[in-house]
Formats: sequence, structure tokens, C-alpha cells
Amino acid sequence: MTDILEKYLFKSVSAWPLITLRVAFGALMTFGALRFWYYGWIEELYIKPTFHFHYFGFEMPILSEAGMYFIFMLFVLLSILFTLGFFFRIVAPLLFLTFGYIELVDVSTYLNHYYFVSIALFFFCFVPAARMLSMDALRKRESISHVVPAWTINIFLLQIGIVYFFAGLAKLHSDWLIEALPLKLWLPARAHLPLIGPFLENPIAAYIFSWAGCIYDLSIPFILLYKPTRVFGYFSVVVFHILTWILFPIGIFPWVMIFMTLAFFPPEAHAQFWKRITHAAGTAAATDSMSSGYKKLVSAMVVIFFTIQFLLPLRFFVLSENLFWDELGFRFSWRVMLMEKSGDVHFRVSDDCGRTYIVEPSQQLTKLQYTQMATQPDLILQYAHHIASLNSSDCAVTAIHAASYVNLNGRGSRPFVDPDINLLEVTDKGDRLSWLLPY
Repeated sequence: MTDILEKYLFKSVSAWPLITLRVAFGALMTFGALRFWYYGWIEELYIKPTFHFHYFGFEMPILSEAGMYFIFMLFVLLSILFTLGFFFRIVAPLLFLTFGYIELVDVSTYLNHYYFVSIALFFFCFVPAARMLSMDALRKRESISHVVPAWTINIFLLQIGIVYFFAGLAKLHSDWLIEALPLKLWLPARAHLPLIGPFLENPIAAYIFSWAGCIYDLSIPFILLYKPTRVFGYFSVVVFHILTWILFPIGIFPWVMIFMTLAFFPPEAHAQFWKRITHAAGTAAATDSMSSGYKKLVSAMVVIFFTIQFLLPLRFFVLSENLFWDELGFRFSWRVMLMEKSGDVHFRVSDDCGRTYIVEPSQQLTKLQYTQMATQPDLILQYAHHIASLNSSDCAVTAIHAASYVNLNGRGSRPFVDPDINLLEVTDKGDRLSWLLPY
């Protein structure tokens, strides 16, 4: 077992796949940041809100308008330098930290593909992805090894495989496979599309897409790993993600997966591609020497990291009674587009002067914040405590109760938070199931 792990991690391989990943990923990050700017999302998501939902343990300092625009300017600059491979060892960690800050500012902006981008950027902090076709290679002007240990590429393959496999595992659910939900609700809304529009109105389309999506996610990592089926597998990746991009507005994530999945092709294919367009040499210059201490450290870090990655999507087994309802263990588990969930909530506030009044968060939060908060228990709790902290009168707030209803997969609104529970007596560490009503 040790020999297999050592071969998987430390076999000397060509660095060309890393070059492809660096250029493609950096270009997509640059485009994504400019897209955010163009559509006005910097102001809408980060400047306009007067309150930001935080991750447990990560309450980030909120910058001014100028500060947030500076962060995005820095993000664009770092993404360009990342793509060019200029001072890569410094730029990659800075880009990871910059993107990490942007994502940690507000939980309501959470998306699985942002989580994947964060992990990929974390990987780039440790891999020599600027050894060739980079400003660093030109700047150093000396012979640089074109060989890297296999772990620098295989960590990307393993992470992509985890994303797909757990996305497929999450689809082994009665709503997805038996009821074809939520696709049965979503696809008819795309009936205006040319060519496939009329088909999407047919109920059978939802079942075909549901089953095909599940089978695709569960099998595609293995199809890509097996050489005889790799080209077919990559063609499937392109078709699947372009179709997803057409049907659903999920930003650049389909393109991220299309280009990152190129890592499954052998180094020779990457070398031939770059040689055609740059006339770069495709051979290795030297081999890397690795000490036993280095190997032990890398092995331990890889095993620990991916053990966490395998366990995080499964934590709901011990936390949740109904994952789609209480969302205990929903984030960071590669559950992509599995439910249609909407809600409505307002708060009844009482103080020690005997007054009771209603707070309507829909009038104080942005549309995205309210939409996310109304269906996510931890955000409802956060906002209840925020309401108490805003009190400026001589009368202290003594109780806040929530009146909330949630509609899950089109089955009608149901009471969500127990209206008899004083949310001020519940903490972030509290048992969520004790103040949520059962589904």
C-alpha cells in the first residue's frame, strides 16, 4: 500500500499539465472578476448590504466602497499575473487570500463552484505551475526542471473526481430519481429555447435529465481515468457542461470544469498542444530529487486533506434529520442544484418596556440575502441576533420569535422555525433541530 501511494504521489512526470491548468484557470479567474465588475455585482453583493452574514468563526472586516473596489482590482491584477506566471510563488497565495476574503464576506453568496475555486487556488500555492511558458521562466533564464512529482497533478484529478462523485452520490435521492425534482419545475421554464425548448416542456425530459445527470456524475471520473474511454469522457464533459450553461445561469463554473478536466489527459498531449502554438520544448530537463522527509510531509498532508474532503460531504449522516430541510451538512458537500427551496420570514420583537413590534427583513436586506436567509436556519438565527444588536432605545430586547414558512420542491409552504422559541436564547453552537419544526 505504501509503495502504491508513493508511486501515485512521487513518480516523476512532466509539468505540462500544470501549465495548461495555470493558463486556463488564471484566464477564467480574470474573466470572472471582470464579469463581476461589468454586471455591477461588486456593489450589489458587497457594498449595498448594510449587514453581512458570516461563516461561523469567520466574521470578516467589511471594507468601504473604495476598499471593495480595490480588492477586486487587486483580484484582476493577481489573476493576470497568475496566468502569465509572474512571481508565481507570491502571486498564487495572494490570489488565494484575496478570493478567500471575497467569499468569506457574506455566506449568502456561497456557491459550490466558489468552494471548488478556493480549493484549486489553495493547490496552486504549492505546485510549480510556472516552470515553463511563464514570466518566471524567462526571468530566471537558467535551466529549470520540466519534471514534477506526480502529486502536484494528481491532487487536481482527485479533487475533480470527488466533486463529480459526491455530486452523483447526492442525486441518489427519491426526489431526484423518482420525482425528477427539481428539474420537473425548472425545465419547462426553458421552453423558449430554440430546438430543445418543446422537448423541455415534456415531463419525460425531467426524468431523462435527472437519471443522465446522476449516471454521468458517478461515472465520469472513472471514464476519464481509463485511457480507452478518456476522449469519449471528455467529449461528455464538454457536452454536459455546455448544456448546463445553456439551461441554467450558473456563471463560469461549467467552463472551469471543462478546462480543469483537461488535467486527465497525459502530459504528452499537453506538451504536443503547447509545442504547436509556442514551439516550446516538450522534453524534461532534469529529475527532481526528493528527500524522505519531504515525502513523509507531503504524504501526510495529502492524506489528511483528502480524508477531510471525503468526510465533509458525509457529515450530514450524523448531523441531519432531513438535509434539504435543516441543511445541517449541506454546504461544502458538492450538492449542486438538487432542490428548489423558497421561503418567507419576519420577526416578532419584544422588549422589557412591554412593547412588541414586527421586523420585515425583506425591507432591510438585498434580494439575494433575503432569499438565502429565508430558507437557511443559521442565517435566520444570525439575523435575529443582529436585530437585537441594532436596538438603540432604553428598552432592551428580551425576545425575538420568527414566523417563517418554506416551500421545498414545490410541495407547498410549511412552518419552518418554531414560533414559540426565543431565538435570542439560541446560539450558533446550539442544536438546530431543537428550534426548527420537523418537515
